[in-house]
Amino acid sequence: MEKKIAAFWNHFSSIQNKLIASKVEKDILQHDKLFASIQNNAVKIHPQLRVLLMYSIHENNVGKLIFLTKGNYKIQSLILKVVAVAPTSDLWEYQIGLPPYSGSLSTLYSYFNWFKQPTIIYQIYFAILKVYKSSNKMHLLIFCEMDRICSKAEIRMAIKSILNLYLGDNFYYNHISRFKVVRRKFSNIRFLPLEELRNLILYKNFN
Repeated sequence: MEKKIAAFWNHFSSIQNKLIASKVEKDILQHDKLFASIQNNAVKIHPQLRVLLMYSIHENNVGKLIFLTKGNYKIQSLILKVVAVAPTSDLWEYQIGLPPYSGSLSTLYSYFNWFKQPTIIYQIYFAILKVYKSSNKMHLLIFCEMDRICSKAEIRMAIKSILNLYLGDNFYYNHISRFKVVRRKFSNIRFLPLEELRNLILYKNFN
């Protein structure tokens, strides 16, 4: 385990400047390749270990490496060991878990570049397709209203990141089983703005 953790940080240290540079230069292919290499090293430590990257490019060109706990105490305990030996860096901050986003969704939609090309998200809607009795987790339908057409795969990647940031990784992994991206809002299904999702999850837990 210690060797795998050391290998993770050695690799991260070797590419940390390239990660910032690729984000500043908007080199999406290079950044995706570098991020994939980090994630590949993370799963070598544990199959369920996942990370996110966030940046303050508009301010001071620094990044944040976030380790997702998924609401799992065993994974959180492992992450504590990983972060305990993290290298010191002026460019990067290390974070355990992802708290729910405190700002408005409109700000969240516009602050980050969620897609490969500049895209305006007007609104995201959700509907509950199913609640699984065994886990009490929800299967959602997601409709994204935006100014251009993107592939479902690209929309799905963006939505997963948005849901993680909006709900926090604990809430997301404990209450969302899966989601499906749809191209339109079906008239026979009630779609709600994403802002309502937190309240609905809390209501579901009390009933």
